[in-house]
Amino acid sequence: MKTRYWVALILTILAISGSFTIVALVNPQALSTWADVTMALTAVAASYYAIYQYLSSRKVQRQEKSAEIMRTYASHLVHRVSLVYQIFEGNPILSTITNKIDRKAKLRFTNDELSNFPITTHDKKEYFDYLYDNQLRTLKRRDGLVYIDLLPKDIADNLPEHQNVATFIAFTLNELETVCMEIESGAADTNYLYGSLHQTFLPFVRNAAMLIQKLNNRSLDDENYYPYVSRVYRRWVSRENSNHTMTEKALQKNEKKHDRSSKRL
Repeated sequence: MKTRYWVALILTILAISGSFTIVALVNPQALSTWADVTMALTAVAASYYAIYQYLSSRKVQRQEKSAEIMRTYASHLVHRVSLVYQIFEGNPILSTITNKIDRKAKLRFTNDELSNFPITTHDKKEYFDYLYDNQLRTLKRRDGLVYIDLLPKDIADNLPEHQNVATFIAFTLNELETVCMEIESGAADTNYLYGSLHQTFLPFVRNAAMLIQKLNNRSLDDENYYPYVSRVYRRWVSRENSNHTMTEKALQKNEKKHDRSSKRL
């Protein structure tokens, strides 16, 4: 649509320029004036075309940057993020605790926010004890296999011998912070990134929320740990909420339409 608008605008300017030229030929005395006008309009058209070319080039660059970010996420982060998800989903205590965190909340990940969570002191202790006391190399799933076996061998082999779950999450957040910094720079197209990454990104950050909040013992955003992860999380939660609202409205509209059709039958 945008391409057609630019082309239509340029053609309109050229058409006006042409009509001025015809008038000038009919009235030779006005030739000088119309020539100036024609040149000015041609310059305007050229400027608009240059802007159009720049925007088209910029769009391609942002798409290429998006692809680069997605490749980084796929090669360095998706296995880590998925492993954390498996750990939380596989533990009834952790999954029960994190399910109490409002999925629609635009979390700021501050220490004050943690103290106001609808989670008991006992549950918070269970959460942190599990993350700090369990090492990935010995932590086993229900089927008896070690969780670390879910990771590609090259990643698993490079993990420290006694790394616990909390440290593993923190290292993953460190890498994710770099990715989110690039997302927030505006160099990439967030539409592509949201569609590809939000289904793993949002649950991971939600699972890590209490750990991030514990680290953030200050209340100012730019003094907190993982500020870019926090910003992308809030932005994408807003978008997810909007998408859910639109979907619900569409479903309700279809139900009403179906009810009216049923009554006519």
